Amino acid sequence: SRNGAAAVFPIVGDKVVITRQEQPHKSEYLGVVGGMMDPWEDPQTTATRELREETGMEATECTFLYKQKVGLWVDAYRHYYLAKWCEIVAEPELDGGEKIQLVYLSFEDFVDHVVSEKTQGDHAFREWLLHRHYLDGWWDKVRKLFLW
Repeated sequence: SRNGAAAVFPIVGDKVVITRQEQPHKSEYLGVVGGMMDPWEDPQTTATRELREETGMEATECTFLYKQKVGLWVDAYRHYYLAKWCEIVAEPELDGGEKIQLVYLSFEDFVDHVVSEKTQGDHAFREWLLHRHYLDGWWDKVRKLFLW
């Protein structure tokens, strides 16, 4: 067993924020805001902490979307949150050697990035998005969830 993780999709105006990241010993990549849960944290606390640490943002509302098991043999989950009405309130608090640039995408460009695998670390979200895409009326519901 290990700690889970949380991923958060910040919304600023009508844009979804992802990150362009450089981590020590890793090539630059596009990814979602998020990280591992500390042993004493619940998933929403992790999402809120990671949002503040990686972006300097706080959200008026942080809504749980869903959770996905990390792996077949691992008893841990990645929890996905939507952070609405975000604003930058402080400088990011990055780990040593970490570089993060915020990338603001329209909802359509965000979905394109996720579905076309241009972002890393969000395979479970991609599966969820693709699966839900085929449900009646779902696309409009998700768009409204993200943008209002």
